[in-house]
Amino acid sequence: MNLYKTFLFLLTIFIFFSGLTDAQLQILKIGNTGPVIDGQMDAIWDQAAIIPIIISMGPENPSDPSDFSAEARFLWNNNGIYIFISVNDDNISIVNTTHWYENDAMSVFIDGGNEKNTAFDGNDFQFSYQLHDTELANSATYVPNSQFISYETEHGYNYEAYLAAGDLNDVAGMNLTAGTEFGIDIEVIDNDFGEGRDHLLVYYSTIVNYWENPRFWGTAVLVETFARMQIPKTNIAPVIDGEMDMIWNYAAVDSIKNHTNEFSPGTTRQDFSAEYRMLWDNNNIYIFTSVTDDNIRIDYTDDISNWWRNDGTAIYFDFGNEKNAAYDNNDIQFAYITNDPGLSAIYNPNYDIPIDNFSHCQFVTHETENGYNYEIRISRADLSLEFGILLNVGLEFGWETEINDNDSGDRDLRLNWCCTDADYWNNPSRWKTARLTDYFLYPNSVNVIHTLDFPVKSEGSDYKPEDYRIIGLPGNNEVLIGSLFNGKQDEDWQVYWDNGEESDFFVEYNESETFSCITGRAFWVLNKGSLNIDLNRIEPAPINYNAETYIELHPRWNLITNPFPVPINWEQVQTLNDITVPIWSFDGSLNDDNQFLEPYKGYYFDNMDQMDLELLRIPYFIEDPYMEKPVTDNHQWEVTIILKCGDFIDKTTHIAVNENAKSGLDRYEFCKPRVLPEIPQICFNRPEWDKSYPSFANDVRPLFQEIESWDFTIQTVSYEQMNLSFSGIDDIPEHFSVYLINHTNSSYINLRENNSCDFLPLMKNSSFTITVGREEMIEEKLAQVIPDVFSLSQNFPNPFNPRTTIPFALPSQAEVTIKIYNIMGQQVNELVSETFDAGKHHVSWDGKDNQGNRVASGVYVIRMSTNAGKHFSGKMLLLK
Repeated sequence: MNLYKTFLFLLTIFIFFSGLTDAQLQILKIGNTGPVIDGQMDAIWDQAAIIPIIISMGPENPSDPSDFSAEARFLWNNNGIYIFISVNDDNISIVNTTHWYENDAMSVFIDGGNEKNTAFDGNDFQFSYQLHDTELANSATYVPNSQFISYETEHGYNYEAYLAAGDLNDVAGMNLTAGTEFGIDIEVIDNDFGEGRDHLLVYYSTIVNYWENPRFWGTAVLVETFARMQIPKTNIAPVIDGEMDMIWNYAAVDSIKNHTNEFSPGTTRQDFSAEYRMLWDNNNIYIFTSVTDDNIRIDYTDDISNWWRNDGTAIYFDFGNEKNAAYDNNDIQFAYITNDPGLSAIYNPNYDIPIDNFSHCQFVTHETENGYNYEIRISRADLSLEFGILLNVGLEFGWETEINDNDSGDRDLRLNWCCTDADYWNNPSRWKTARLTDYFLYPNSVNVIHTLDFPVKSEGSDYKPEDYRIIGLPGNNEVLIGSLFNGKQDEDWQVYWDNGEESDFFVEYNESETFSCITGRAFWVLNKGSLNIDLNRIEPAPINYNAETYIELHPRWNLITNPFPVPINWEQVQTLNDITVPIWSFDGSLNDDNQFLEPYKGYYFDNMDQMDLELLRIPYFIEDPYMEKPVTDNHQWEVTIILKCGDFIDKTTHIAVNENAKSGLDRYEFCKPRVLPEIPQICFNRPEWDKSYPSFANDVRPLFQEIESWDFTIQTVSYEQMNLSFSGIDDIPEHFSVYLINHTNSSYINLRENNSCDFLPLMKNSSFTITVGREEMIEEKLAQVIPDVFSLSQNFPNPFNPRTTIPFALPSQAEVTIKIYNIMGQQVNELVSETFDAGKHHVSWDGKDNQGNRVASGVYVIRMSTNAGKHFSGKMLLLK
């Protein structure tokens, strides 16, 4: 894209995001020969200001994200204003299927006086036009010299309009000259059902009745040329390392090219060109320049480490934006030489500036395959100290940048962004104007470059479920997730998707469209070693005129990811969609404390029955001052139950008390996402709350005076030693006692005295209870936990090979001895001889004798005795 077109594109994208501000749509002047008004795209429209008006879908076909969208272009000359609108509409009119889009229409609202008020006067008018009509719907007599036409295309239609200067002057009192401003609002009406406005695409206004609220319209201005470069604000500072951070995709972009072969005759590559990007925040202005230079300095041809050694850049700022030759304190020049560690010079016409005074600035170069990058940070602190310059929205400055090609040791070639004169510094009147804005620009493509770390293990069997990650890619593309991996599926990598069903929900990668990286879709992924993702010019996520994209949802559990390459606040997503549910990430264990949707990271989202969303709206803007913030509803106290098993940790299960909570299921309880098999999970099993998805992450009760109990379950298929701990016990009111009851072994512990305990699960589901209440009431509950009598239970499994578990119960503390005998009455092994507390316990036998030798198949006798004189025996069968 050349310099001219790049400016047009960036400026118009900026206008698109300007929303309810007074930012101007700059309509470019053309020669007397305007486009032919025939509804078809003439070459001259490539020069126009372009405004995308995008919505992801129309209500009649929610499954099709490309149902309805539009793009508008503007031009002007002394004869009139030209408008070209191209519409994509995949649905035909169901009223008359032989005529697509028959009832669609367009309206253009113009406030020629630009008063933007509701006092309608001679400056206010509306042009309406319905598809297939031969003239204006209502206003033809007012604009007899204007032209309106529509033209059907393969996937929609075009509107092309010519508003004659004479008609505009008669109706709106407009005089088409450079600088003329007017209020403007455009709506494109989707009318598939023939019953009115099924859907509207609106440029500028975001309220219901556009015509009656011109104060919300945008402003357009007629210009001779585009003079402003809009520099968007960022809240994410790029790393000053000379490498392209993702945030640079959202910068103002400009480029200039020059072809020369002065030292490489016959080359087909362009020797020297550059691209320039700018961002700003409250603290700095950021500049990123990527240079292509195929020729090395000729006196260093044998040493490629010295390529481009003497190339340099100079940046000229006129912070007063006077653009005159009367140099003053607002004029600065920064000079920088490639490969030098710092600034080469800072120049101001009125006094010399020590480089130390710009100690907060950074200048870095980075060599690339075909050139080098400059990355620059110009500090607000330094600018303010020296010149009193503050970085604020609306700040304008004149600017000019030159890149010096120095192959021969002198300036062989210069690339300049603005000036065409030989002496750039002495001609600020020819510089361009830059303006700081508070909007991000939305790119027409994104580079998806990221590395995801996975462990490297010698055998596939060494990998554990907790080695998986949930990932997704920003943007919207048809790339299959499996195409990102090297090696063989199941041997070197694996991918799963969750279809949201109650059972058989994990779908293994199968090369179908299900596994394409469409907007917001995420996957379970495992890889041998790091996964390097390098995709260039990927289509960004589509956004509508409110700067939102949509993630398609199915009922219940969805794997989603951030559609944008910048973090998005989840609270803002919750507010926009009127939901309260959290999102769940997985970094070896579940995490429900996610404040942001991070790029490349996948999350579980529960599209609960009461919500039943078809689409999840994701806002692009980081902050919206008009958005109502949710009221924080804090719990009176909350306890987190933490489960540890080896390197695995689950800390997403909570009990709490809230004065606004109800007994049973209410807005405070959330289901817990399912995880891959063999990953332990702790949850509240509440089928009475949700029969299909009974596993809950929290159980919040109303305030109570006497006693409350919370039953929870630990699910596992790996019978390894585990640890339970509890965070937040001290927040429970002091007059309450707190106990943990282990129903597996009928024991309990006082969590006020010890908030951690180890246990060995004996089955897939282990049951526990937390009881909080007054001491006398808890004592009654605890009395029911301890067994009433001594007992020895049947071993399990039985028959067994090679290991079995032997349970026993004690009503009080006792010394216990358990021995194994063969059918001849000979002792084979003594499993235990020690003191146990009251409760249920177990020991295991691995089928070996006292010397560690495996015993033969057959029947064996278990004998248990206690110091209380109790004796028990039982039989078990070992089969090999």
